Formats: sequence, C-alpha cells, structure tokens
Amino acid sequence: MHIEADWWSKIDPYIQVSIGEHSFATKEQENTENPEFNEILYIPSNFPSMIQDIKFELFDKNTVEADLLLATEHVNINMLDTDNAWGQFIWINFYTATNTKSSAGALMVKNIIDGN
Repeated sequence: MHIEADWWSKIDPYIQVSIGEHSFATKEQENTENPEFNEILYIPSNFPSMIQDIKFELFDKNTVEADLLLATEHVNINMLDTDNAWGQFIWINFYTATNTKSSAGALMVKNIIDGN
C-alpha cells in the first residue's frame, strides 16, 4: 500500500465497513504504509433483501482535521456467501479516491459464519 496522505509522516490507516445504515471499523494502525489489521469485525448476516453491497473504505486517521478518505470499494454481498466458488476468502482491491487507476493496496476478507 503506498499512499501519500500526510506529508510529514506515513498514514494512520483504518478500514470502515458499511452495510446499509450499519458501520464497523478496524482499529487505526499508526504511522505505516503497510498495515496488517488482522481483526475480526462481527457483522450481522440478517440484512434486508434490498442490501446489495458492502462498502469498504480506507481512511487516514487525523487528529486535527476530519479523517481523510483514501479509497473506496463496493463488493456485492453475494461474494461473501460461504457457497461462493471463491471459497471463504476474497481479495478487495482498493484504488485511490481521486484516481481509479492508481492502486492503494488490497484487503483480504474472510467470511466466518458463527453458529450462534
């Protein structure tokens, strides 16, 4: 991941996942260009049928100004289906918010179904 958002330091990235009106976020990774989130976000699986996609947003955490949106990707909710041919892992490619041809990195997502 190579994004120059802060001119005085590396970015402080975090991922926000949005499904309909619900949002979930990873913890911020401080001062890095190569974050490894290794987190589990518990997202309910009982969405209204009108929900078609999941939005993944990469932000740079800022303390003085509003957090800076670096990249966004939408994924069809069916891609995370456990019966999907992709298996239980998918790669989500991020592109910078200002240039859809400039790669901002990739995120590996794993669908874990909790039996509870």
